[in-house]
Amino acid sequence: MVQPPHFIAEVMGVVARLKPDYADAIFISASNLEMTISDHPETYQTAIRFSVELNHYLFDTLYHAAALNMPDTLLITTCSGLRT
Repeated sequence: MVQPPHFIAEVMGVVARLKPDYADAIFISASNLEMTISDHPETYQTAIRFSVELNHYLFDTLYHAAALNMPDTLLITTCSGLRT
């Protein structure tokens, strides 16, 4: 699993808001996931380009850039459909 540097913070931001009673346990589980953090300059440069060209948040485009900058990587994403 390849993730951008802010992955755990984003997951925990949602968990803390929606399931605060489970936040500590989920943080421990998330911290123990086997993953590669993609924080290479190329990842940031790709994400910045996408953010500017597509008018999207950089934190979102970092996921796409992380996948594109790793060979043989498949991007899997979802939208919860939640409105806050």
